[in-house]
Amino acid sequence: MMKAKSVLFLVIFSVFAAAVFAGVTENAEGGFKGSVTEKVEKLMATNQDTERTYYPRDMRPNDIAIVGGMPLIAGVAYGYNINPNFQIALGAGAFFPGITADLSVKWFFMPTTITPYIAAGMTYVGALDKTVMAGHFDAGVDVALENALGISLGMVYMRSFSDMADPFDTAWGETNKIDNLGLQGGIHFRF
Repeated sequence: MMKAKSVLFLVIFSVFAAAVFAGVTENAEGGFKGSVTEKVEKLMATNQDTERTYYPRDMRPNDIAIVGGMPLIAGVAYGYNINPNFQIALGAGAFFPGITADLSVKWFFMPTTITPYIAAGMTYVGALDKTVMAGHFDAGVDVALENALGISLGMVYMRSFSDMADPFDTAWGETNKIDNLGLQGGIHFRF
C-alpha cells in the first residue's frame, strides 16, 4: 500500500510540475507557441545559416580596395569574405598600356586584425591589340582595423599561360610573355 501511495504521489507531482513548467516557459520567449527569438527571426529573414562573428573580416565582409602592383598594376578590387578566413575578389586595372581584369581567392591564416595571407587567381591582360591570360600566386600581410579601414602588403608571382608570337609593349619594355615577381599593396575600406 505504501508503495502504491508513493507511485501515485510521484505521478501527481510530475503532472503538476510539468504543468507549472509549461506555464512558465509559455510566458518566457514564446514558450511552446512555436515562436522564435528575434535573432533567429533576423537570420531566417536574411536566409543565413550561421551568425557572423566579431572578427573584422566577418563583421564587415565587403572589401573595396585601391591596389598597386601585380596583377592589376593600378586598379580597384572588390572582395567578399565568405567567412573570416576566405575571400573571393574581382578587380580591374591598368597595365600601362592596356587593361587588366582579375578573379582571385584569398585565404587569411587567422581571422584576427593582423594576419598573413596567401592568394591565387587568374588575370586577363589586354595590351592594346594583344591579350594574355595569366595566373598569379600572392603572399603577404593584411591589416583590417575596427574602423573599417585596412592595408595590405605582399609579393606576387605572375606568369602567362602561353607565350605570344608577337611581342607586346609594357611600361617595362617589349615582351612576349608575363613572368614577373613583384610587390603589391592596397588601401582597403570594409563595410
